[in-house]
Amino acid sequence: MACVMRRIWFRRNYWVFENIFREPRCVMRTAVEGYKEYIAAQEQRGCMFRQTVSCNREERWTKPVGQWVKVNWDAAVRIDLNKVGIGVVVRDEEREVLASLCKVVDCLHDPSVGEALALKRAVQFCDELGFSNVVLEGDAQVIVKAANNREELYTAYGNVMEEVRGFLKMRESWKIQFIHREANNVAHILAKNAFNYTTERVWIEEGPIEILHVLQKEKFCNS
Repeated sequence: MACVMRRIWFRRNYWVFENIFREPRCVMRTAVEGYKEYIAAQEQRGCMFRQTVSCNREERWTKPVGQWVKVNWDAAVRIDLNKVGIGVVVRDEEREVLASLCKVVDCLHDPSVGEALALKRAVQFCDELGFSNVVLEGDAQVIVKAANNREELYTAYGNVMEEVRGFLKMRESWKIQFIHREANNVAHILAKNAFNYTTERVWIEEGPIEILHVLQKEKFCNS
């Protein structure tokens, strides 16, 4: 009920302030999607709390196995700048950096859209580099779930996820999985560092100085 009422209010505001008319049936669709996102967020929060209480250990990044590469992606939103930063890092089974990327996208307020665009850019980046066996890891559970199922999406990031799904259909060996923020530090730093640049920056077999200390820690300390 709360989700439906919230969407009715948004629909009213779009008409009053922006002169945009949205069909009444969209209210229920977006309300259901919002409710699903809320449940997923609560499940993630509860899972993280239980893990902290039961084992009290830090989540760590782990290397890929065999001939696979692991691609970590993340997004950071700056509401004051009306921008989102995207960070992507690619590493191999020796924990060596193969490539990294920073990019800023303008005019974004929704964190979920930012995370979806970060995943899309990570997928494109791996295709540009010609990798065959890829594991994509991100800490946005809602986006990871959306990428791995086939349900129709009526959310702000729905169109972006449809592009990602279509791309992955042609690459059956690629996988997308969820990790906790603690194991996604390098991509998170890259996403925040993206605001220091006006255009996309790409590093091959290296990265900006801001991520070096985390890379070294994860290379020599993580078992």
